[in-house]
Amino acid sequence: MKKLNIYSLSALLLLVLTFVGCSEEKMLYSGNEYVMFADTLHYMPVTPNDGKIFDVVVSTTQKANYDRTYGVELVINKSNAIEGRHFELLSNNVTIKAGELTGSIPVKGIYDDIIYGEELVFTLRILASNDAIWDLYGKETKVSLIKCPKFSIDDYTGNLKLYATFPFSTQNVSFYVKSEKLNDSTLLIKQPFSDKYDLKVRFADNKNNPFEDGLSVSEQIAFSDVMYGRVSTQTVVSMPSYYITEARSLFMYMDMFVSGVGSFGTYRYIFKWVPQSEVDAANNSTNTPFMLQDGAFGLSK
Repeated sequence: MKKLNIYSLSALLLLVLTFVGCSEEKMLYSGNEYVMFADTLHYMPVTPNDGKIFDVVVSTTQKANYDRTYGVELVINKSNAIEGRHFELLSNNVTIKAGELTGSIPVKGIYDDIIYGEELVFTLRILASNDAIWDLYGKETKVSLIKCPKFSIDDYTGNLKLYATFPFSTQNVSFYVKSEKLNDSTLLIKQPFSDKYDLKVRFADNKNNPFEDGLSVSEQIAFSDVMYGRVSTQTVVSMPSYYITEARSLFMYMDMFVSGVGSFGTYRYIFKWVPQSEVDAANNSTNTPFMLQDGAFGLSK
């Protein structure tokens, strides 16, 4: 799954309310006691794991020496996800324990009844007195349900179609390659850039948070060029690569460079699994769908 950058409202609140002086003594918030959702928008991964629970976090600005319990309601007119069909709200209350600043509302997604790519959202509202609600943050949060199919590297073995651009060329190209499984987390793509070198791709399957799934390619030789010699490639941290399980596709951002010399730039490569019937049709029309032609893209084998 593609990574989503989600900024916690509670973290922002801490930045606003915490100051450090020259003496490095922290001045903590000491105003009214407010209660709010930690985020105004939550992204909830829904996986095939029926027992997986998602916590919608509620925060308060002050600790207390007693438990505080607040009611929570589903706002029907601000929701298109249906309770009992797409998700289950496992509690209509949230308790913040004595001495603590947060509590949580457990929610369970119903995987089989959610269509991949469907935009489903439900809204929750805290039931508290008006003087406990901070106007700056309000009393509601939206929860977006994201269907996250189970990962299997076998879904990416066999035939892949590559959509790419290359150094030394502005041409967008596509052609077919083969892939095979090395182990449960590593895929070998056969000769994607040259008939001399294969590409090893490693999958990160985060079972606790599918939003942190990703792809990585460690430094390895991609192809050889007449002028520059061996050109290497690797994925880049600043532009995370990812895979989409439902679409059986890889989206990779890779730096093309000559080690010790410099980089030609970062290029995007999309690998999409295709059935044998498409490959057969390509064979009938192009004769060599799995071969990179001599001189293509300015590369030399």
